[in-house]
Amino acid sequence: MCLAFWFCAIGAKNHLVAAPVTNHLEIRSISADNKAVPFSSNQEIRLPAYSKSVVFDFGLAGANGQQPLRLRYKLDGYDQDWQVGTGARMLLRFQFYNAASEQVGRGEFATQGQSPGWNGSLETSPLRHRREELVVPAGSDHLTVILSGRPSPTLGSWAVRDLVVSRVSNDGKIQPLARSPSDAEIRGSPGGDSPPGWSRSGQKRTLAKTVELVGASKAKVLAIVDDDSQTYVDWRTDKQNEQPVAPGDTIVAEWNEVFDLGDFALHLAEYPKLESGLYTFQLQALTALGNPTGIEYTVKIRVPVVFWHNPWFWVTTLTLLTALLVGVSRYFVWRHLREKLSQVKQEQVLEKERLRISQDLHDDLGARVTEISLFSAMAQADDSSPDKAHAGFERISLMSRELVAALYETVWSVNPENDNLDALGNFICQMVNRQCESAQLRCRFDMVGLPQNVRVSSKTRHQIVLSVKEAVHNAIKHAHASEINIRASYTDRLLSVLIEDNGRGFKVTNITAGHGLTNMKRRLESIGGNCTLQSEPTNGTMIQITLSFPARDGYTPAGESDKQKE
Repeated sequence: MCLAFWFCAIGAKNHLVAAPVTNHLEIRSISADNKAVPFSSNQEIRLPAYSKSVVFDFGLAGANGQQPLRLRYKLDGYDQDWQVGTGARMLLRFQFYNAASEQVGRGEFATQGQSPGWNGSLETSPLRHRREELVVPAGSDHLTVILSGRPSPTLGSWAVRDLVVSRVSNDGKIQPLARSPSDAEIRGSPGGDSPPGWSRSGQKRTLAKTVELVGASKAKVLAIVDDDSQTYVDWRTDKQNEQPVAPGDTIVAEWNEVFDLGDFALHLAEYPKLESGLYTFQLQALTALGNPTGIEYTVKIRVPVVFWHNPWFWVTTLTLLTALLVGVSRYFVWRHLREKLSQVKQEQVLEKERLRISQDLHDDLGARVTEISLFSAMAQADDSSPDKAHAGFERISLMSRELVAALYETVWSVNPENDNLDALGNFICQMVNRQCESAQLRCRFDMVGLPQNVRVSSKTRHQIVLSVKEAVHNAIKHAHASEINIRASYTDRLLSVLIEDNGRGFKVTNITAGHGLTNMKRRLESIGGNCTLQSEPTNGTMIQITLSFPARDGYTPAGESDKQKE
């Protein structure tokens, strides 16, 4: 926004002298949390939400000749009054000296901004009353009172009336030390501008003035009217009027004042966290003594609502949380059901295994026990033939041994310590050795290389053992062999068991159900295995049992596929 105006340089007594100048105010940059905010001077400026610090850098652009030296700003919606900068101030100063007139300390009270009720004129604005105290520092002998306009960034005017400085000693006595000149003393001074007891100091002493207040405050008073940023000026008590003090005394100062001060170097406005909303940032250019020049700048500032302050955010959050809770609860319910289902499946597997064991005990061991019982009764009843009785008891002894072997086989198959290939190979050797010993056949074994770290489930072991047992039984019963060879190997996760005899052999095309090969194939297929047969008349018979173990992290426990199939 660019406004062209005639602005004025200030002359004595605040009379304005026109000077043609074309200037405009501008915002040079904006930063939020030390990061630049992009903006256009002709459009609403949008700040980031939830910024902890926002800084506006502004100034006067396109200056020609003499320019207004004071700026002020206000953020409507945040600031109550115009801001003129903290550097704009004048001081009531007390300088303490020792007996050798060397300064040993000082105290000062600042006046800054605008006095309450300021109406644009030093002469007509109401006065404000102040009272301040300070303690005399050590080594002090006397003091000087100063009305100081020394802070270099300050421009403006300050008038002081009825200044009274008193000393309160340690014993409580009050002693007046200094005061500002009265209206009559100022008017009666030479030229009406050199009050008794006070003198000017500084680079441009004409800035220390006496002004006439009007209205209820009608009187001539001391004032500093500073419209030159390059100089400074003081009012101070004369040396002959310096008053004695003592360390530890309390200095009390009371006075009335009216003022309007500004910082000619002002160019930054910093705001802490701004709440969401729409603000208006205003800039004004003033003359050195605080009169508006008509050069202004206004822009809208919007701070968006932080997303978590929006109703939709909470509705969405609540919905997501509800969905998450439902999802988590459903997950835990699903996991609990899965564990229960797994437990039920394990129980079913155990139940099937128990059923199998009970069937084996009933079918095999029960029949053997019944047979033993019948032979015992027959042997006891046949008293006429000791030879027959002896043969019967011999048969009972044989069946008892077979019963013990069958019981041992059942117990071995359910023992979890035997769930590995090495134990399976050892058991096959023992079982085949008993079969061949009973049939008076030679048997040879080659079980080298069966690893112990490859697990085999109870069901798998049981089916392999029964298949090998069936193959050996067929060789003993039908092949009329004199020797049986058993070879087992494990390579590339493939188990191979080869049963070979030197019997009479047969043509494979003439296989009947009586050979038990159908049962062998059915058993092996139930655990994912296979059975092949090779035989020729007079050349013996070879049966090969194979079972593949699926890979999972190296060696995979055999029988996992069994459980999946179950």
